[in-house]
Amino acid sequence: MKINPLKTLAKAIGIAMVTAALAFFTGNLVGIITLAVYQMVTHHKPDYANAYKYFGVPFGFTAMAVAFIVVWVLDIRAALRA
Repeated sequence: MKINPLKTLAKAIGIAMVTAALAFFTGNLVGIITLAVYQMVTHHKPDYANAYKYFGVPFGFTAMAVAFIVVWVLDIRAALRA
């Protein structure tokens, strides 16, 4: 089977974007919960914007890069086997 690079690229980008969004929101949830626990333990009020900076954005970018590479490689391997 011949590889369609545009289809492979579109599929990889689409799945990577969905995965990145899910990871971003999960990272924000984990970050906010972590900062809330930190606030309860230390009685200091943390800046909750740090949940976006240090949890959500890195999780999202990492998940997007990993998902793009994995989907791209798997799609090419499937096309070469067929």
